[in-house]
Amino acid sequence: KAHARERARAGRRARGRVRRLMPCAKPAAMVRSARQRCWQLCACPSRCSPRTTWQGPPPLPPRRLASTEAVGHRAATAASTSLLLGRKPGPHVGMVVRESNAVFARVRGGQASPGQLVDALQQLAAIAREAGGQDMEAVTGREPFRHLITELVQQLPRDSGENVAWESTWTGQAAEALETLRAHEASPQVPQLCVRLGHTLVQAAPDMELEALLHAVCGLCSIDGRGLAPDDYTLWVLGSRLEELCRSKEPGELRMARLAPLLHLFAHPATRTRVAARASPAVLRHVRHGLPECGVGEVAKLLQAYSDVDGIKAAALAVLAEAPEQLQHASLPELAAVTAALGSQEGDVSTVTAALASRLSVLLGATGEGAAVSSAVEVELVATAAAAVLEALPSGDSPIRSELREAVRVLGELVHGEGGAGSEAANPAAPVLSPDALPADTLAQLLGLGMCFEGGVGQAAPQPLAWLPAAAAAVAPRTGEVSAARLAALASALAASNTALDAAILEAVQTAAVARAAELTPEEFCIIATALGSAGVLEADLLEAFDVELCLARSPAPGVVAGIAWSLAASDSESDVAWDLVTRSLDSQRAEWRAALASERGMLYEALAARRAAQGRGWQADGPAAQVLADKAWRRCWQDRRATVTPPSAYGDEVASLLEELGISFERDQEGEDKTYVMSFLLPGRGVIIDLVASSARHPVSRRARGELMLRHGVWNVGGHSILAIPDATWAGLVAEAPASSAGDKAEGAPDGADAANRAFRRDWLRDKLDSLVHQDMVKEADLQAETADALRGVPLGEDGLGLQGLRRLSQESAEVQRRSVLRFLETFQQPEVRNLTGWMIGIIKTEKEAVAQEKKRSQEQRDAAAERPAEGWEHKGGRPLEEAKVGKVISGRVTNELHGRFWLNAGFAKDVTFQSTRGRFQIGDELVGVVITNVDLEKGRVEAKATRDTRKRGEPLPRGGRRASTSRAANAPLPLGARTRTASEGSGQASGRARRPAGARSGRPADEAGGGGGRRSKAEGWKAAAVAKPAAGWKHEGARPLAELQVGEIVGGRVTNRLHERFWVNIGATHDASFWHDLGDHKVGDALSGMRILSINLEKNHVVLEKPSTEDKPKES
Repeated sequence: KAHARERARAGRRARGRVRRLMPCAKPAAMVRSARQRCWQLCACPSRCSPRTTWQGPPPLPPRRLASTEAVGHRAATAASTSLLLGRKPGPHVGMVVRESNAVFARVRGGQASPGQLVDALQQLAAIAREAGGQDMEAVTGREPFRHLITELVQQLPRDSGENVAWESTWTGQAAEALETLRAHEASPQVPQLCVRLGHTLVQAAPDMELEALLHAVCGLCSIDGRGLAPDDYTLWVLGSRLEELCRSKEPGELRMARLAPLLHLFAHPATRTRVAARASPAVLRHVRHGLPECGVGEVAKLLQAYSDVDGIKAAALAVLAEAPEQLQHASLPELAAVTAALGSQEGDVSTVTAALASRLSVLLGATGEGAAVSSAVEVELVATAAAAVLEALPSGDSPIRSELREAVRVLGELVHGEGGAGSEAANPAAPVLSPDALPADTLAQLLGLGMCFEGGVGQAAPQPLAWLPAAAAAVAPRTGEVSAARLAALASALAASNTALDAAILEAVQTAAVARAAELTPEEFCIIATALGSAGVLEADLLEAFDVELCLARSPAPGVVAGIAWSLAASDSESDVAWDLVTRSLDSQRAEWRAALASERGMLYEALAARRAAQGRGWQADGPAAQVLADKAWRRCWQDRRATVTPPSAYGDEVASLLEELGISFERDQEGEDKTYVMSFLLPGRGVIIDLVASSARHPVSRRARGELMLRHGVWNVGGHSILAIPDATWAGLVAEAPASSAGDKAEGAPDGADAANRAFRRDWLRDKLDSLVHQDMVKEADLQAETADALRGVPLGEDGLGLQGLRRLSQESAEVQRRSVLRFLETFQQPEVRNLTGWMIGIIKTEKEAVAQEKKRSQEQRDAAAERPAEGWEHKGGRPLEEAKVGKVISGRVTNELHGRFWLNAGFAKDVTFQSTRGRFQIGDELVGVVITNVDLEKGRVEAKATRDTRKRGEPLPRGGRRASTSRAANAPLPLGARTRTASEGSGQASGRARRPAGARSGRPADEAGGGGGRRSKAEGWKAAAVAKPAAGWKHEGARPLAELQVGEIVGGRVTNRLHERFWVNIGATHDASFWHDLGDHKVGDALSGMRILSINLEKNHVVLEKPSTEDKPKES
């Protein structure tokens, strides 16, 4: 049965091939037409007609075969996508369409052979190469091209066992054409086509050379087959051929000149992990045997091919170590391949690294022109090779390091110019390559490489490379283009740098890290976060963007946990969730922490200790964090890290002797209560810690205090100590700043005299710094303003000087009081009678506070005055002398000013006469008569007067009956509903009583004052004559317009609400009624008035004075 099924399947395949290949299944006319086209256009005429002779590829058919109208339509259709994308079609799009149409016409109809289809693909690829990428879719974006791919798929074997008429050379040709046409972007059947092309390779594998088979497979891999082509069986066959070749030969029979390039090609990214035979024992036996006879080119290829096989890398480097002179002829790619293998080797590779550094120096032309590096790719190769060599070098200075530094210097000058942009060199050389032409990764790598030669913290560093500032300026705006791994390496190099660069580079690194936090691995994030924290610029935004809580919840490696914990401590993070997850990691990953590096354990120890001090309470007694801080092994790890991060100062003994000379008691090199950090000098009497710092206290790039310094200072501050940090560089600078010794010192001995003067200068400097620190602490505690603190800088503070009580009292006053008090104090505190500076300051503050209040009151009165003081003053130069003013004399004049009921009158004297009357009775500019002089004070230059019942405006008649008429009118005026009223007999009785009694008989005041318009009575007696009694809720109108919103000069109106003698009150819509005086007014309660101008506003007494309404305006009855 199986045999029968196989015969039936073979018959079906044969009949299918007959149907596809024989034209007899078509009508006779179509057969004849196909034969004629085949004779004219076919690339293989021997298969079609014996009458033609093959003379190379046929010429393209005349363009007249395709109608102009059809071609124009197809060209417009093909170019439509380009137009939609905003691209302008090239001038030869129509030609591309016409030529491709001619190719499609040759294989149209389904009768083309596989060879013809491959030829058509090659011709289309040639057209596409000439057209360029913009017009590629005029070829591949059309339906005939998809039909061509479909027909070619049908011509190929469906599996490796199906035999078709296919030549092995066609596979490589088809793959090359498909790659040129980028067919995978145009036809969805390209993956299936590539799989079937792989089947043809399997069938032709026995007859093909291994190199040709491998090239064909790599050609298929270069086409985007979406992971399907070639299939695993094809690659297995390829690997089997390699093993057969190696098994058929004995070691030494295969020349490495052939085997090395072959194995290098097997390391293609698409075949490296899918062809396991390339690392089989049979193949590696030949590689190991042939390595000693390999040149540097073959060794470089084998190192790249077997970078994942440690044995081959070690053997290859051993070959180079035995003959390092081979590297003197290596090219840049070969050097990059060799240097990439250095980092994973544990043995001694110094011979190889020395040869590599020498070759890099020669290629860069450190002593020549540097013409070997002239492209961006070469710069990238050199930077990568130099970084690998530097990583393989041991720490410390060496001839190899010096030679490599010179090579890096030349490389940087090729990119950034000699000295970089803005160099002060006499003749700075222009860069050979523009930084804009280099990838951002290469620029970042070059910058990090240059900073690696500046030494770490506390190390003696050579002179910085001159082009580093220019390199940082070029990288800063492009950090968003730098890869995550390179960004982490750049951040680490910046943190360890001792070169002063622009702080914008660190800001750019942090901004890029925040923007791409989701792309960072935990290891990359820890490198960036700890680097920024060490530079003192780490912000909480980066921790939030990366979501450290989520990372810690996934139980990362101990190094990641330690880095995150230290970053949390450096940024003062208050995330209790994150710290809780850190402690949980200690409990759940005990085995991993025991195997962790000592530096990682020391970093976590410091973070936990800093957190304990920051939160003001210890960790839970039986918790994992408390156990870590109490563990001796963890503490030793921290002590090792502390010795690395904070090396000892070289000036400890000198500072100790200076403190002894100053008579200051101290404790040296003691650990605080936290048992974490070592205090260089503790001054118990002052509560001060002197921290001697071996390196600069501020990071040279960020210009901020280093993160390690801020951590320990934060712990000491929590303990109530003040810190004076003194870098070693500061002490070294004091030697140069010290004044020269005197002539007498030089006579006794110049060296000793100079040393004594220098020592005295340092001692005085240290004393001033300690006093200044105490001054700053007291100023900070008293919360004084910066200007006030600067003014008190020369004043002794503390127990023997100005105490904290006086400073706090000073800080509570206004800025003006502080200024005046400080000035007064500085003028008087050194007087011999001043014994208590604190009490003296408090007394001055009280005096100045009262003086400021008086001046404020006077200035407020001046602002409240109705008229401003003239520039020439209030005196009248042409006026009569004050001696002519006599008491009792009746005068007249013009009102010049008014303030709270006091009026000033220009009566012709050298100075104005002043008198008091009811507010608003007279206005500025009124001409008054009937004013009587009551007092003349020549010493003060003051004339006082009074207003009588005869005092009036000029031109007004003398009033008759005083205020009786007004009172009677007020009594007869209609009252609003609910107002308290009096009977007529009560009103008349009071009126007659006032008329009979002599004015001022009982009050003791002058009669004219008691009876005039300005007469005074008791408030209770006076308000009885008012038209309306005061309501129980008061005169205030709730919800009305505030008085502060009114403006002097504003025109208002309203209804009369009350009246008392000649004074009327009007509801103008404000919270309080306004009032005006009108001795001839006949307004009644309820009358509506308008057109009144606001004359003055007193917000303290809630008084608003209006201008009296015109007599021509008649009140409107309500």
